[in-house]
Amino acid sequence: MLLALLRYVLAKMTGNPHFTTPAVPLADMETMGNDLETAINKAKHGGLDDRILRNNTVKAAQNMLRKQADYVRLTAQGDEAILASSGFELVKVPEPVGLPGTPFIRFVRMTGKQGQAEVVWTAQHGADAYHVRLTDKDPNIHNEWEVVGVTTKARFLLTHLESYKAYWVSVSAIGTAGEGLMSDPAIARAA
Repeated sequence: MLLALLRYVLAKMTGNPHFTTPAVPLADMETMGNDLETAINKAKHGGLDDRILRNNTVKAAQNMLRKQADYVRLTAQGDEAILASSGFELVKVPEPVGLPGTPFIRFVRMTGKQGQAEVVWTAQHGADAYHVRLTDKDPNIHNEWEVVGVTTKARFLLTHLESYKAYWVSVSAIGTAGEGLMSDPAIARAA
């Protein structure tokens, strides 16, 4: 892959009017490409010395490409068209994630310890934390929910529950854009 990238960049920069004085002369890049191909072929069926030579040539080619990429970045000064014309792959521009999705409660189970139950849900992309809510009343009445915990994991240990009493638990994901929707409620009981 390195050899293919080196040759592709060489082809794209040859005669490119944006890169008239490359940091690494194109003739040196061509020589490096030939040396790398030879080293790779020798290492396929050769001994330890051939593999060491190949590894050293790979490092030299990587350094050469790094130096050339720095030159391209400085020359292009952020112009995507000029950057793309160099043959180097462009880095993705980060995009905001938005509100995290709604967790799905996978299961709620007794832990075997009195007053405790564990709830586990699906992790959501973009979630930095989760609100865990609990109620012992009708789960359809939104204002009856109480936040009993905040966690960064996709699991939570409910404590101080009355033994065998039915509780409803729901989870919502919190990200940089805010809090997502509450999950469908699930029944929780403690031993």
